[in-house]
Formats: sequence, C-alpha cells, structure tokens
Amino acid sequence: MRKAADIDSLSAKHLRFSHPCLPIVLAKLFQLMVFCSFVPEGSRYSYIVPLPKLKEYYSKTLTSDDFRL
Repeated sequence: MRKAADIDSLSAKHLRFSHPCLPIVLAKLFQLMVFCSFVPEGSRYSYIVPLPKLKEYYSKTLTSDDFRL
C-alpha cells in the first residue's frame, strides 16, 4: 500500500516499526498539549494531497466529487 508521508517525510510505517514506548510518549505529549492549550509551532503545518477516485477521469474535467474524502 502506498501511503503519503507528512511534511517531515514520516509515514505510518515509521510509527508501526518504532520502539514500543513511542505511543506512550506521544500520548503524554498530546495530553499535555490539550491540558496546556498549546500547540507547538511545528505541529501547526500540514498539507493535503487530493487523491482521485479509481475510475476513468482522464477523459473529462475533474470536479470535487472525483476525489476521495
């Protein structure tokens, strides 16, 4: 399966094969972010890659309905 990486070139595969303590550390980080009502500057950036639905879309003009949600 092809998965899109984030801005830092990290993908779900990196998390899947990381050290078992990483989910615990990330959970604590997100809990602190919620508790303190603070989002670090680097966590505010993201981008969205629109993926077309699997059908013939080469012969017509694309609309927003032709992309996955």
